[in-house]
Amino acid sequence: MHHRRHRPDRRRRAARDHPRRTAKRPPLIPSQLARTLAITTAATTALIDRLIKADLIARAPHPTDRRKTLLYANSNALPELQPAKTAITQTAQSLHDHDAALITTFLNNLSAVLEH
Repeated sequence: MHHRRHRPDRRRRAARDHPRRTAKRPPLIPSQLARTLAITTAATTALIDRLIKADLIARAPHPTDRRKTLLYANSNALPELQPAKTAITQTAQSLHDHDAALITTFLNNLSAVLEH
C-alpha cells in the first residue's frame, strides 16, 4: 500500500493568503457573477479577463473544489471606482422622494428576478 505524506492543501492556502484580496467583500465564483449580471459564461470569461488585466480583481483557486476559482476584488479596485460611486450618490441624492421610491422598487424587483 502506498502512503502519501500529508502536504498542506495548496489551494486552500492560496485562497486564504491571497495578498491582494479585500476583506470587505466575499469572493465570487464566475458562475455567480454570470447569474448576477445575467450574461453568458463566455461573456463572463471575457469580463473577468478584462477586470484582471485592469488589476481590479484577482483569481485564486477554490480552497475545496479544484474545478472552481474564486474572484476577489483587489484592494486598489475601490479607489478606482470612487468617482463612479460619487456620481451615483450625487445623482441619487438629487432625486425627488417619489422618484427615488419608484426607482428603489424597480431595482429591488429586478434584483429579486435576477437572483432566481
